[in-house]
Amino acid sequence: LTDILDLSRIESGKMSIHSESLELPRIFNHLRALFFPASRQSGISFEFEIDPAIPPRLLGDAARLQQVLTNVVGNAFKFTHGGSVNLHASLLSSSTEGRCRVLFSVADNGIGIPDDKLGDLFKPFSQVSQGYTRSYQGAGLGLSICKRLVELMGGSISVESQEGVGTT
Repeated sequence: LTDILDLSRIESGKMSIHSESLELPRIFNHLRALFFPASRQSGISFEFEIDPAIPPRLLGDAARLQQVLTNVVGNAFKFTHGGSVNLHASLLSSSTEGRCRVLFSVADNGIGIPDDKLGDLFKPFSQVSQGYTRSYQGAGLGLSICKRLVELMGGSISVESQEGVGTT
């Protein structure tokens, strides 16, 4: 229900992004705590790294960034049956003085996504596995919401995947 409300707010232009001071280590530590039980239970290692060149405090919407990262990391755990999920934050160059851009990358060695399904991945109610016999739960809204939130924050989101090898 929350996903449907978020999607509705985004599509109606009612979703607001709040720029405030945030600390990436705090967000990453929250993600570690959130996914620790899944990591321990599944045996999947959860590693993360923050580029030391990233300033300790940034301006952004911590809640929405955490929402996006939680969804993408959650998907990585959902579709990985062994191995690892890795979250990295890297500093990108910026043409604007006093601003920095950060690349967030979530990589897994899960089931991967077929090439013919990549184009639909960020569409609402879209899932790689369709029908009543699908193996994975979800409404197919998470990545659509993530894409729209990332765009509202001035960024972009993309996926690279190889079936049977993993997804970034």
